[in-house]
Amino acid sequence: MTNFGKGKVASWILAASADAVLLAFSLLAAYALRFNFAIPAHHVALLRLTLPFTLATELALLGAFGCQRGLWRLFSVNDIPRLVAALSASAAVSLLCRVALAGFEPPFYAPASVSLMNLALSVCALAGARWLRLLQDETGRAMRTGGNDPTAPLRNASIADILKRGAVSPPSAAEQRRIIAGRSVMVTGAGGSIGCELARQALAAGARRLVLVERGELALFEIGRELAASPLAGAVACHLADVADGRRMARIIGRERPDVVFHAAAYKHVPMMEENEVEAVRNNIMASVAFARTCAENGVGTFVLLSTDKAVEPSSVMGASKRICELALMSMNGRTRTRFTAVRFGNVLGSSGSVVPVFKEQILRGGPVTVTHPDMERYFMTTQEAASLTLVASALAADRPGHAFVLDMGAPVRITALAEDMIRLAGKIPGLDIGIVFTGARPGEKMREKLTAAGERLEPTGNGQISSFRIEPLPQAAVDSLLTALAGAADAFDAAAIRSLLFNFEKGVRQ
Repeated sequence: MTNFGKGKVASWILAASADAVLLAFSLLAAYALRFNFAIPAHHVALLRLTLPFTLATELALLGAFGCQRGLWRLFSVNDIPRLVAALSASAAVSLLCRVALAGFEPPFYAPASVSLMNLALSVCALAGARWLRLLQDETGRAMRTGGNDPTAPLRNASIADILKRGAVSPPSAAEQRRIIAGRSVMVTGAGGSIGCELARQALAAGARRLVLVERGELALFEIGRELAASPLAGAVACHLADVADGRRMARIIGRERPDVVFHAAAYKHVPMMEENEVEAVRNNIMASVAFARTCAENGVGTFVLLSTDKAVEPSSVMGASKRICELALMSMNGRTRTRFTAVRFGNVLGSSGSVVPVFKEQILRGGPVTVTHPDMERYFMTTQEAASLTLVASALAADRPGHAFVLDMGAPVRITALAEDMIRLAGKIPGLDIGIVFTGARPGEKMREKLTAAGERLEPTGNGQISSFRIEPLPQAAVDSLLTALAGAADAFDAAAIRSLLFNFEKGVRQ
């Protein structure tokens, strides 16, 4: 079990234990109130006998209704109906037992009034304890900010504040240097959040040459200016270019001769790609595959595709385009000296278009915060975490031909809970000071993402934060036929044909 998993289990055990104590006291108080603090001996014996069963039922139903996520600080008014529903279900079980055991003497069930009082007391105890914890957190934040800008903790929030987990332990400087030092490294999409961070870390790790490729002039200017302040700035080359321009990329590759390529250039926004299928195919598939072939023709050692958890059993055009790109690249392994691999991770905290900066903006202007669905969950990482582990994965690819990699991102985060906790970081109360509006899932969105598809079995790599899995290659003829069909559909602007090819190809070939 990873450190993230151990921390999650420990938090859950602590919360469940506290709930068990509160529930036991609530039941005892219900009996005491029912019998005017003079509980008959028979009911004392009955209480001792039934207490474990009652607590187990209540805790199980609290878990089933999503009331025990291990972190009381994520509680809000929106969770009260869940709490009431779970404990009401437990009270219903108790009353059903009363009916089933009717007629026994002495009775083997609690009086109905005890069950009902226990319900009321349990709801008050559990909700009250959670609200006290929230009040304690808010008081602590107020003291830390000295009562000045209450939104300062939100503005300066760290990953521990937002995701309620520790940051991934980055590879040591020595390990990064072992992987990168003395090598020529190319990063496409170098002006994006991940591309920028890969560039920073590769340069700091002693890359002999750092080649940045970006089609956005301003984005390339900004990262180029930042790296120019480094003592190693002389190793940096900035190329304003579109990966889809095959002739331009061939000239850059032939001139720079990179040892390893990190291909981060892609369209990544799910709703946008649902309305722009042609561009998703042209950029995320056709341009990426053509670029990968150019790298292979020029002797690049390792080609790393930055992929996404949305490529797993995709429901969106963006996810399907990344999945097809994964399959196309992995089918190229063994045909040249270039090793092709992919690294999957989830949402990047703070990246362009991610929910975190959107939530921050909404909270700082007073709300409301918009969430698509109350139960939607996502995996999250910081740019630093994703970049550092991607560098390590590039080295692991040498010993795992045909394998791709997935990063340990901890447990998935419920987006509603993320929004609520960010509101609290601003010193506000979710649902009272700042509302949360549910807008409905958008086209292409799934409630929960997965890290691997059916048949992809995770294997340890020796690095506890990176796992590998084999992507079974498809026949090259089938891949080439698909690429030809997709190119034709894109040229004809045939969105329906593109969708059919994207979502049905792999299923048809593997059957």
